[in-house]
Amino acid sequence: MPSGYNNPSLDPADNNSLAGSIRFAYSKMMQKTDGMLPARVIAYDRVENRVQVQLLISLITTSGASVPRQQIASVPVFLPGGGGLFLSFPINTGDLGWVLANDRDISNFLSTYTTSIPNTNRIKQFSDSVFFPDIMFGYTLAPGADGAVVLQNLAGTVSVVVSNTDVTINSATNVTINSTADVVVNATTMTVNASHNLNVNAAANMLFTVGSGTGTLGVVGNIKASGTITPGATIPPPLP
Repeated sequence: MPSGYNNPSLDPADNNSLAGSIRFAYSKMMQKTDGMLPARVIAYDRVENRVQVQLLISLITTSGASVPRQQIASVPVFLPGGGGLFLSFPINTGDLGWVLANDRDISNFLSTYTTSIPNTNRIKQFSDSVFFPDIMFGYTLAPGADGAVVLQNLAGTVSVVVSNTDVTINSATNVTINSTADVVVNATTMTVNASHNLNVNAAANMLFTVGSGTGTLGVVGNIKASGTITPGATIPPPLP
């Protein structure tokens, strides 16, 4: 090495030292080994569950210049699930996450999803990575989130909050339940509060049973029907 010259990637304390030389060689080897880095989504194919990402930690040349890393064209997205159920998010361009490199080439595995041999000798390369979505920042936790599991939007205005004792659904607009079969609600007490209208529509019959048919269904206010109300017995007077 010329006198007075120092390689920027070499710690001067390692000069003329066997331990330093080994440390430098190991450091250079690790620079060629990929692990995990933050990334930003460029595009997402939800059907194929693949993202195109830009890694957000740049390379640094020996002259100190910053060089952006190349984009990774197709990375599988971590899709938590099991037992025939899974959780999928509508990943958008600009969303953040983490890219984790696998130990070996996984291209053959991604073609068959069965036991496979590596297609190349790649080791710990981002070409064989998985993307983990991560909001990271810019959110407001929903009310009641302390000590609970929360599925929510960024503003916290729409949420499902599950604690050790309660399940709470919050919505700033509509809550819709669709079922092609029965919907059953079992509760000790059920209270429905509507600040405006409460509409219940049935294409066939609507049956209210109180106390196994021996109790009383009380209505405070008026009952209005566009058709005919036919009682099976005398309609009791309204509650006071």
